[in-house]
Amino acid sequence: MLLKPLLVVLCIGCMAITNLAFADAKSFSQAVDVYMKGFKECVDAHAARGGNIAIAKKKYKAYLAYKDQAAAIDQSILTSDRRSLQKNQRYCEKAYENILIAEAEPIVKKGIKACEQAKSAFGTGNLQEAKIKIDLFDQQNTEALSITENILGIYSIASKVRVCNRIKAKILLAEKGFQVEEEESQLVIGQLIDANNQCNSAKSLSNKPGDKLNNIDKIQKSLNKSRALSKAAKKYSEAITAMNKHPDRDSSKQMALLFDKASVCALSVSTSLSKARAKKSTAEKSIDAASATAKKAYDNCLAGESLVTGKLVQYKNLDEALKYYDEAKKYRQTAQKHPGGLLAKKYSKWASSKKYRHLINKTKTCEKTVTTQHKLRKTEYSQQKDKRELEKAEARRKLLEDQRKENEAKTKRLEEERAARELAEAEQRAKDQAEAEKRKSGRNAPVRSRSKNSWTDLVGDSDEEDDLFEEDDLFDEDEEGEDEEGEEGEEDDDLDDDE
Repeated sequence: MLLKPLLVVLCIGCMAITNLAFADAKSFSQAVDVYMKGFKECVDAHAARGGNIAIAKKKYKAYLAYKDQAAAIDQSILTSDRRSLQKNQRYCEKAYENILIAEAEPIVKKGIKACEQAKSAFGTGNLQEAKIKIDLFDQQNTEALSITENILGIYSIASKVRVCNRIKAKILLAEKGFQVEEEESQLVIGQLIDANNQCNSAKSLSNKPGDKLNNIDKIQKSLNKSRALSKAAKKYSEAITAMNKHPDRDSSKQMALLFDKASVCALSVSTSLSKARAKKSTAEKSIDAASATAKKAYDNCLAGESLVTGKLVQYKNLDEALKYYDEAKKYRQTAQKHPGGLLAKKYSKWASSKKYRHLINKTKTCEKTVTTQHKLRKTEYSQQKDKRELEKAEARRKLLEDQRKENEAKTKRLEEERAARELAEAEQRAKDQAEAEKRKSGRNAPVRSRSKNSWTDLVGDSDEEDDLFEEDDLFDEDEEGEDEEGEEGEEDDDLDDDE
């Protein structure tokens, strides 16, 4: 009894399973029909890839729509191997890849062409053009790869892309060097611009009439700066090498042009300076000649000044000082009228001009001192002369007074001496007379012995001896009288002379 109901249940289950299977088969078949419509679109899309990528992609999009519709009917079609569904799906996937490759291929080929152009530009040293082209390659290659990386599955394309990547690496490496060169080139260009500005400033000064000789030092200083900047610019070896190696670069052209301008300007200024220095040398010689004359003026003035200054100034030197003053003035005026003197005034900042002006100023100061001191000394000596005249008159009056007193004293003395002589003469005459009388009275008296203090009688011829004695006495008296008269005469002469 239990078996019968069980069989009934089993039969019902089998029927349900059979109905379910029939229903699944029907939906699967419907899903496949829908999918196959899409598959047709896939085949058409694959066929259209070589002509019109847009149509191919549109048809492939229709395929995907049919596929999704079929999967909505029966999901199993996505995994079922029946009716070549998996094979067809793989075919469509491959078709889509081929469509993408077909879309990416012209793009990557365009990039490869740009790469070839970059290689050519790089070979000629045109790094800027090479960089532009390799950047275009890089852009096209990236775009192609963004469509599908399977583009590199094509050997010829993959090989060329690898070559381009190597070229790109070289260009990027060169670009780094180029950037260094460009940076240095910009520094060089900046220095050369400054060099040209300095040189042009010097040239402008050298072209100004009348200012050239005054501005020789300024011109030389600007020229030196210009040359120093040009020389410093040449030390940037990378930029200089690039300029010589790649003359077609804009920076190279600019550097070469600035170097040429600086060189031409420096030569022009140097030539102008040489002429100016020669002219200045001639002018300085003329100024030196004027200074030599001014030095003579100053030396003469100093000589005159030495005669009128100091403690011991002699009156006789005052006229001599004026002579030196006149000579100094004459030399000074000659120096001032000298062409060198006029040039010293025009070019007052020159060392030779300063020397000349210093001498002229010192001479003028000296001349002023001489005239002032001369006038002062003249006044002093005039006053001293008046004083000396008064002193001299007083001295003359005093001398005459002293002479008068001296004459009076002398007269008095002479009178006293005459009186004394007269008295002495009178006394002498009295004495002589007394002695004469005494001798007369002693002729008959005994003669005193010369050897003995006694009187002895003389024997023999006494009369003869007496006669001789008398004659001798008379002779002695006459001589004495003459002597006395001579002495009196001498005294009279002396008196007359005194008087």
